[in-house]
Amino acid sequence: MILIIVTSSLIGGYYGIISSHSSNLAACPQLFATVKYANATGFTHVVHPSQGYTELVLPPNSSGQVDVTYSSNIRNLTAGMFSSNVKSYHENSSANPPTFYESANVLVSPSRVLNDTSSLVEVRYIITTGPSTGLYWIAFPQSCRSAFINVGDSPYADQLP
Repeated sequence: MILIIVTSSLIGGYYGIISSHSSNLAACPQLFATVKYANATGFTHVVHPSQGYTELVLPPNSSGQVDVTYSSNIRNLTAGMFSSNVKSYHENSSANPPTFYESANVLVSPSRVLNDTSSLVEVRYIITTGPSTGLYWIAFPQSCRSAFINVGDSPYADQLP
């Protein structure tokens, strides 16, 4: 079971909280944070929320950036949790239900990490795509299945997995 709570803010960012586990994607971390996406640039489309997920669309061989704010009432977020590259997983749409496998076609790298408080961390990510098109789930740290990158020219046509 997946629980999704999404609200929009007055400043144009979008939030997503996703907890529990998915049988097709990596398990959620024990510590998870509320995630807010803002200031997305370089993308051809930004769809939020689509079924509770933010979808960013980038053409092949291009890059964009997005600011992600992590907040948690547990008050134990540190900048070190967010200083590594983020894994991306490509959709195997021929499987039923669709599954995902780790891919090197989408690189997600933090370019700025600000640890405002122990309950708030802001990260600017640079997202670079390779030549292959398709849908990629982005495993942002301390969160669970809240963003997808569609490498192509338009938003994902089917229902997101």
